[in-house]
Amino acid sequence: MSLKQRYVPQTRNSIELSSIVRHRVPLFGDAPRYGADPRLHYVYFVEGVCNEAPFGAVVLAPGHLSPRVDIYGPVRFERHEGNSVGIRAMIARPEQVETIDHPEIATPEQAAAFAEEMRARGREIYSGEKVLLDVPFRDKDKAKSLGARWSAEDRKWFVMARLVDLEDFAEWIPAPSPEHAPGM
Repeated sequence: MSLKQRYVPQTRNSIELSSIVRHRVPLFGDAPRYGADPRLHYVYFVEGVCNEAPFGAVVLAPGHLSPRVDIYGPVRFERHEGNSVGIRAMIARPEQVETIDHPEIATPEQAAAFAEEMRARGREIYSGEKVLLDVPFRDKDKAKSLGARWSAEDRKWFVMARLVDLEDFAEWIPAPSPEHAPGM
């Protein structure tokens, strides 16, 4: 096996894009004199099917740089597959893409907030809310095998509500605190 063949990523998922909506965001500030333009220009909301399971993706696409791709759904994507979704959205023919201009976005902060809102929308539609778990160290392998993931930010295990059966994680879901209980 040659070195080139050895490092070619293999796609294990069958991915089809069914809907691409491109949100055009105004550019702010001066473009760099040399090199690619890192300012946010497009936010794509992509829907598709991977191995017969629906997924959604939000692609943040600065001019001519690799896109940042957040994929939401039950199938885990390899990194190169996620990048492929982003690039396929970016190079799709005009007739395949619905484009929405956003002239109301007047500042870089509003552009960043819009991008975060799109990411939250994708997360909610395809993954549901993030449910934090209280998993003791001795149970971490069991939780992981059921589909839990580690959040370095929260320093806890978590699951996405629409991607798993929450009954499997009932022993680790913390009881609501009294101030968050219904009827209070």
